[in-house]
Amino acid sequence: MKKDNTFRYFYTPTNFAEKNLLVCDGMGCETKPNFFIDRGSYNNHLLMLCTKGTIYVEQFSKKHSINDNKFIILDLRYPHKYYFKKSESSEILWFHFRGVPITNILDSLHNNNLLPYISKTENIEKEIEKLFNLKGQELEISNKIYSMLTTLLKSPIEKIANKNNEQTLFQEKVEQYIQNNIYSITSLSELSKYMNLSEGHFCRVFKKEFNTRPFNYINKVKIELAKQILLNTNDTMSELSTKLNFYDQSYFIKIFKNIVGCTPKQYRVNKMN
Repeated sequence: MKKDNTFRYFYTPTNFAEKNLLVCDGMGCETKPNFFIDRGSYNNHLLMLCTKGTIYVEQFSKKHSINDNKFIILDLRYPHKYYFKKSESSEILWFHFRGVPITNILDSLHNNNLLPYISKTENIEKEIEKLFNLKGQELEISNKIYSMLTTLLKSPIEKIANKNNEQTLFQEKVEQYIQNNIYSITSLSELSKYMNLSEGHFCRVFKKEFNTRPFNYINKVKIELAKQILLNTNDTMSELSTKLNFYDQSYFIKIFKNIVGCTPKQYRVNKMN
């Protein structure tokens, strides 16, 4: 289809498409100088390609100027505003989209502060025009949108995947060290040195990845081990606190009660009877 600056197409997807496919309920080319959208929430996502002039976008307390054949991807479920300046001659190609696979991806981008996503790539105008030619063909539109968006979002998706891999490696490495050294850990310097991080940086990363402080986590691991020992040995509280490297017996009992809700002796009696 030849680009037509009067092209607008709106469509009500079938129930089957809404449940199983990526759907597009609107697409078009916009050139009106007074074009202005200001919404609190709209159950859709949006891609806009600026082919002439500038489209201004406001979301999450930031203002973006999109021009020079750049595109922007927005999650319209959050408050948003986009518009032309009346003094400029501007043009955008746009289409709405929604559906579980892409919504999950956009949720990840949002959680990692990567939305709105703005970039520039070759041939996107031709790909959008191909989408326009598919109007009403739900399966073909679903395939085209998924292929287009996963290609356009490849960089931020890989960024999140790499970040998640780094987080997983950090967690696995820390957990393995704690499990292997649970009877001997006495300071954060041991852990931070093992992870090749300064103590302060290690604590910040640990808090972010585990949502708790290092020794809070270590104490929970120790108490889980203490529960097993209580039920399978005759160790006294003094012996157990020493074995698990607590400061003293009173501190061990205090930590146990805070985590479990009863003293070690009460736990042993309740579970053994």
